[in-house]
Amino acid sequence: TTTYDQLSTLASETTQLIGEIFFDLKDSQTSERYYNSALEIAQKGNDALSQALALGRKSFIAIYGDYPQQARHYIQEAYTQLQQRPSSIASAWLAVREAEACANMNDEIACFDALERAKSHLDHEQVDATLYAFAPGAVNAHLNHSILRGFQGVCYLRLHHLEKARILFEQDLHEIDVERSIHNAIVRTDLAAVYIQQQEIEEACHYADEAIEIMVQLRSPQVFQRILSLKEALDPWRKVQPVRLLSEKIVELTPHITGGGRIK
Repeated sequence: TTTYDQLSTLASETTQLIGEIFFDLKDSQTSERYYNSALEIAQKGNDALSQALALGRKSFIAIYGDYPQQARHYIQEAYTQLQQRPSSIASAWLAVREAEACANMNDEIACFDALERAKSHLDHEQVDATLYAFAPGAVNAHLNHSILRGFQGVCYLRLHHLEKARILFEQDLHEIDVERSIHNAIVRTDLAAVYIQQQEIEEACHYADEAIEIMVQLRSPQVFQRILSLKEALDPWRKVQPVRLLSEKIVELTPHITGGGRIK
């Protein structure tokens, strides 16, 4: 039984990581199938923590699919699982996702409460060494203070606290790990989105262009979708030279990222 449970944990986490790859490729349907399989494997292996993490990953699909209420449902289920096997880092990881879901629902009070809980849990830094993604040395790929700051900025952006969002994103750029390329690109697209809403178009184009330069190396459809969203938001200024040049670069890059139009 012990060996079976250990293998179930390994299989569940591996399946979740495959799901993450498909999520980054913007294939949410395949991603969710893997997450559902991971959840079933974890249930058979009596691994409450793996179940919580699988539910947390399912919530991300719901958030980006514009179903924040469904995301909160998954997160609440995940919290229930964590009561059986408490984990500070997993609780923090779930709380930042809850905060983004609440921000998308324009529930400011619940959003800020979730962010405070995330920070409190993260400060404890009780890393679970039995799971690869949440083991010492690997957990930073999923959540650290820099990533938490990014989530805070996104929540402020969604709730239209633009100046607070800008300060957080700029602080993150100064302290960001240069090896975290995806996070680096995401922060720049989010900062560009702030400047668009503030109608500071040259600054927006500057950060969008930097994100594109990183994208040339990443080839990530999930991140590139954010750049396409920036292009759409900049459409009212399409005749302005920086916007025109940026749009031309995005059009040129699109086939190399989408592989012939597979972005959904």
